[in-house]
Amino acid sequence: MSSPFDHTLILILLGTMALARPCGADAAAIPEETRLKASEMFGQLKAAGDDFAKRKSVVREMLALGRPVAEILYKTILAEWKPVDQRYREQFATQAAALAAQKQTQETRREAERLAAQVRALRSVSNLTKEMIEEKGTPAMARLRELSRVEPKEVLEASEELRALRERALGLGHELATCEDALVLLEHEGSGFSEKKLRDFEGAAAGSAIQIERKHRALLEANAKLALAEGVPAAEAEGIRDLNEMRLLIGLEPVALDPLLCKAARNHSEDMKEKGFFAHESPVKGRETPSARAKEVGTSAGAENIFVGSPDPHAANKAWFYSPGHHVNMFGNHRRCGMGLAGSHWTQMFGG
Repeated sequence: MSSPFDHTLILILLGTMALARPCGADAAAIPEETRLKASEMFGQLKAAGDDFAKRKSVVREMLALGRPVAEILYKTILAEWKPVDQRYREQFATQAAALAAQKQTQETRREAERLAAQVRALRSVSNLTKEMIEEKGTPAMARLRELSRVEPKEVLEASEELRALRERALGLGHELATCEDALVLLEHEGSGFSEKKLRDFEGAAAGSAIQIERKHRALLEANAKLALAEGVPAAEAEGIRDLNEMRLLIGLEPVALDPLLCKAARNHSEDMKEKGFFAHESPVKGRETPSARAKEVGTSAGAENIFVGSPDPHAANKAWFYSPGHHVNMFGNHRRCGMGLAGSHWTQMFGG
C-alpha cells in the first residue's frame, strides 16, 4: 500500500490534475518544472515528520504552486489526518473511561455520599452564615467535583502517548484548514476540522465518562434542546446547567429549564437595570412580586434570587451559593427554574 507521500503516486496525480476541468474551464497543463518542484516538496513534508513548524512553511510554498498542486496536497493531508483523528478520539474516550473507573470505587462513593449530605445539611441550619457555608461547603464541593467528573486535562496528563497523538491530529488539522482557506472551500465541502470541535469532543467525552442516572441525563439533554428551540440566551441556559451540576453533586434532583420563567426573570433584570433599583419588590406595574412577574408571562414562581456585578452565570451562582438565603433557594425542592440576564443583572426564579 502506498504511503501518503509516495513520489510516484504524486507525479501520476499531478499529471492527472493537468487534465482536470475546474469550474468548467480547461486547466492549463502543469509544467514539468512545477510537477518536479511539487514532488520535491512532498519529500520535504515527509522528512519534516511531526515538526509542524517546519511543515507550515512547506505547505504554504506548495499552495503557491497553484490549485492543482493545492488540491493534491489537501487530499494527501486529509488521508493522513482522518485515521489519526479517529485514533485520538478512540484513545481519549478509553483513557477517560479508565480514569472514571478509578474514581468510582466503593470507597469514593461512600465519601461522596458523606460530603453531599454535609452540604445538604446546610439548608436546615437556622442561623446559617456565609462563614459556615465557606467552612463546610467549599471543601466539600471541591472534593465532590473531583470525585464526580473527569476533566479533559486529567485525561491528557495521564498519557504522554495520547498528548503526542493529539498534537499530531491538531497539526494535520491546522494544515487542512490552511488548504481549505487557499482552495476557498465551503464549510460543507471541507474536512470538518476545527480546534473548537476537538475541544468540544474532549469535554463531552470526559463529561460522559462518569455515568449519572439516566433520568437525570435525559432532563439535562431536554433542557439543552428546549433552550435552543425557544431561543433562550446561551448564558441563561448555562446558568441553569451550572445550577443543576451543583444540585446533582449534592444528591438533589435537577430542575427543568422553564423558558417562561427565563422570560419573567429577564424582564425583572431589565427593569432593575433600566430603572436603577435592586430588589425583589418592583415599581413596575404588574411585576411587583416574583409571583406577579411569573403570572404576567403565563407561569408560576415562588423563590427568587437576584445578583448584580457580572454577566457570567457562574459568578451569579457562586455569589448565591455563599449567601445564606439564596443558598437555601438554590437547593430547595423546586422542579423548574428560569434565569434572566440584562447587562450585569441576574434574576433566578424557581417554580414547583
